[in-house]
Amino acid sequence: ANQENWDEAQECFETVLKFDKRNSRVLQAYALMETKRPDGDSREAIGLFERALKANPRDGGVFQAYALYVAKLGDIESARGLLRRGTEIDKRHAPLWQAWGVLETRHGTASDARGISA
Repeated sequence: ANQENWDEAQECFETVLKFDKRNSRVLQAYALMETKRPDGDSREAIGLFERALKANPRDGGVFQAYALYVAKLGDIESARGLLRRGTEIDKRHAPLWQAWGVLETRHGTASDARGISA
C-alpha cells in the first residue's frame, strides 16, 4: 500500500506538470518527494532539481533544497557551488546563507563558516 501512495503522488506531480511545465515549486516538491521515496532515484531527483532551476533560475528555495540534497549524497563541492550561485542570485534568501554556514561548519573550517556573509 505504501508504494501505491508514492506512485499516486508521482502521478499527481506529473498531472500538474502537464498543465504547468515551468512551475519551479512543483518541480522542487516533486524532486524532494523523489529524494524521500524508498525506491527513489537520485538521478531522477537531480533531473527534477535541474528542471526547476531551468524553469526559474532565480528561485533561492530550489538552490537550497538542491544543495542540501547533493550534500547528503556526499558531493560537498557541488553543494557549495549551488549555495554560492543561489546567494549571488538571491542575496536576501536567508535560508540559503544559513544552509551554507551549516555546510561549512560541518565540512569546512570555522573561518569558512564565518566568511560566508562577507
